[in-house]
Amino acid sequence: MFRKKRALAGVSAMMLAVGLAWAAAPQARAGTVFYEVAFQASNTDLAQVGVENHGDWNLQVMSGSSPATTFDQGNNLSDRPSGIEVAYAQAGTGDLITFGPDGLTNTGIPVQPGTSPSISGFEDGGYVVAFQEAGGEVVTLIDDGFETDWGVAASGTSPSVTAFEFGTYEVAFQTTFGNLETTGTFDNHGAWALGMMAGTSPAVTTNANGNGYEVAFEANTGNLWTAAFGASGGTNMNLGMMRGTSPAITDQADGVGYEIAFQANTGDLWTVGADNHDNWKLGMMAGTNPSIIIGPGGDQYEVAFEANTGQVWTVGEDDHDAWTADNAVASGTSPSIGAG
Repeated sequence: MFRKKRALAGVSAMMLAVGLAWAAAPQARAGTVFYEVAFQASNTDLAQVGVENHGDWNLQVMSGSSPATTFDQGNNLSDRPSGIEVAYAQAGTGDLITFGPDGLTNTGIPVQPGTSPSISGFEDGGYVVAFQEAGGEVVTLIDDGFETDWGVAASGTSPSVTAFEFGTYEVAFQTTFGNLETTGTFDNHGAWALGMMAGTSPAVTTNANGNGYEVAFEANTGNLWTAAFGASGGTNMNLGMMRGTSPAITDQADGVGYEIAFQANTGDLWTVGADNHDNWKLGMMAGTNPSIIIGPGGDQYEVAFEANTGQVWTVGEDDHDAWTADNAVASGTSPSIGAG
């Protein structure tokens, strides 16, 4: 379905300035792993660490594009015991690839260079992928092959998708007018009167009760903002983000809200929300974005990010911290975390 976009006024406010000190490179410690992290390695191959800890899959990813992960209740969990489904853009062709318990599928649909797909698993099985295709359209693709177009996204930005029950989902993206838009089979809201920072992408999650959603994004002021299903506007978190980066968000299943991870304008990793941990005092690689998932207990979370050392790090319920030195992330890309 294609719908023309409306030009709406952007957010206007002063950017919050929090310190500008560069964080020191983190020091590692170990923990218990319950998740998988997929990323584009420095050799451009798809790599994976975590429960499976497979390492290099020898599958090349398009330069400047990051893979996405979710849990998939596929039919061949013996082949991929973590149940993780990965979506990525193939090097050379740019085609969207899905790779998980049921094998590898080339959709034959090219992803716009410099953008990344998003993937979310339905609670009753299967998954949905959202991406900006080569013509600029935001496209969703269900695992059964059903494809829908939702409009045109801003150049160099990527949509985010969250799945509900019974095949419904919601997509958030930045429009060509620079506004936040949410749309999908759950709620066809359309554009919000909320301006986004150029070149950044929103993140969306279902709420704890499964009857709504929450979006996190970098406003055109440089501050972290949120927008919720049913609200008339957004909320300024009054926290300065590193310009040109994008936040991540997850729900908290015990009903206490959501958690957001982002790169602050100091270069540090921050998490805020149900658990206001605030500054982790862990330096992130400039221009990269964290990824966050809910923990097995429903009241905690895990964050994956590229440290300013170039390595994959995970912190949260499992404070694994640095993965091995050969897990270097390709320049200009970010890791994605998923768990069953």
